[in-house]
This record gives sequence, C-alpha cells and structure tokens, in this order.
Amino acid sequence: KKAKANKKAAAGKTNAKKTPAPKNAPQKPQPHYDPDVPMTKEEAAEWRREQRRKRNRDSAAASRQRQRDRITELECEVDQWKKKFADVMQRLQGLEAERENAERERICALAPSETVSHGIPYSIISPCPSPGLSPPPSPDSIFESPPPLSECHRVLEKAGQGHDEELSSKGKYEEHHLIEMSPTPA
Repeated sequence: KKAKANKKAAAGKTNAKKTPAPKNAPQKPQPHYDPDVPMTKEEAAEWRREQRRKRNRDSAAASRQRQRDRITELECEVDQWKKKFADVMQRLQGLEAERENAERERICALAPSETVSHGIPYSIISPCPSPGLSPPPSPDSIFESPPPLSECHRVLEKAGQGHDEELSSKGKYEEHHLIEMSPTPA
C-alpha cells in the first residue's frame, strides 16, 4: 500500500477529489457598454470594438508607466548598492594597505637581528614584501639587470660585505628555507 501511495505522490496525484464549480454559480457581471446615441447593430458593435481598443490602449499605457516607475525605483536602489559597494571596497583597500605597511615595518624591524650559531656570527635576512604586484618581465628584460633590492636588503648587504668569501671558503655558509643567512662582523 505504501508503495502505491508513494508512486501516486511522486506522480503528483492525490486522493483529494476536486469539486467542479457549480454551473449555476453567479459570475462576475461584465460591464455592458452601450452608446449614448442610438445606433444600428453593426454600428454599436463597431463602437464597442473601438471602446475596447481604447480601454486596452489606456490599460497598456498605465502598465508601461508602472513598469517605468518600478525600473526607476530599482535603478535608484542599484545606485545605492553600488555606492555602498564602492565605500566598502575603498575601506578594504585602505585596511589592506595598512596591513601591508605594518607587515613591511615588522619584517624590516626584525631583519637586522644578529645571532650566533656554532660560534659563527650571522644575520637573518627576511625578504621585505613589495608594495604591489608588478607585471611579469618581458623575456628580453630578464637578462639585462637584476631587480633593485629593498632598503632592508641594501642595509644588510652592506653589513655582510667582505665576510662572504671567508665563510664560503670554509664551507660554513648555511642556507635555510625562506631565510637567507649572511655573515656579519663579530
């Protein structure tokens, strides 16, 4: 029994019987349009047709006006949402710029920290993030010159000059993932 009920429900059939509308039910009265002046049957039919066309034109014009009003209302709403979106995006960009600046300052402040490992002094050089993405270099410009170093790298590079040859000849130069090690004066 359940299987049959499920099949009927799946097919959209229900056990509820629909009752047809009574044949004697009062219908909504239709307006009867009669001309003000006496006319023949054909003239009255033509007059009614013309009146119906006029009512249809008026109704269509009113419908178009309602649509135009609704479109104007929705366009105003869209403009408000666009303004809100632009404000939020501007705020987001400002917060991202603040976050990038704070991160850059934090990294640059930590970069020149000196430490000693196995009796060898060295500095940890962390890459300072660039303020924005630049377009990829063209194939011709790749071999011309290396990209400029950030201020953090320049300071640390000056501090480590002269000791690179000494440590690399001894084989004590260490390199770690994402952290470049370079010697500093002791």
